Amino acid sequence: MRRDIRSVSDEAWPDPAVPYDYPARTAGNEARWREAIAAALEDKTLELVATGGDTYDLTGRCPRCGHEICQSVEFDVIASMLPLESRFGMFGVRCNCVAAHAGRDGDHQGCGWGGSIPVPLYIR
Repeated sequence: MRRDIRSVSDEAWPDPAVPYDYPARTAGNEARWREAIAAALEDKTLELVATGGDTYDLTGRCPRCGHEICQSVEFDVIASMLPLESRFGMFGVRCNCVAAHAGRDGDHQGCGWGGSIPVPLYIR
């Protein structure tokens, strides 16, 4: 069951009627997005599906608007360049749904929300 995440505003997620909004880069907004993505991966409304090699598709529903999203993810990390204590990379996840959102111009897609999330790196 999807958790109702309201840590920054009173906007309940997911809501297909949310207007396009490119949020301010605040610690609160970034935390809300990370928490929403983590919850979606946990409840399997978003999944990383291996497509071959180090490439995956992130598919499922945007935590904010609930519409279908899909983006390719390539984890191409040179382990020798990572500090020994680093075991996470950052990956940008942004809603890229094709559904209409009030206030969105023709140059953009999705509901506007997105941000970086930590991704565990497994060294082979």
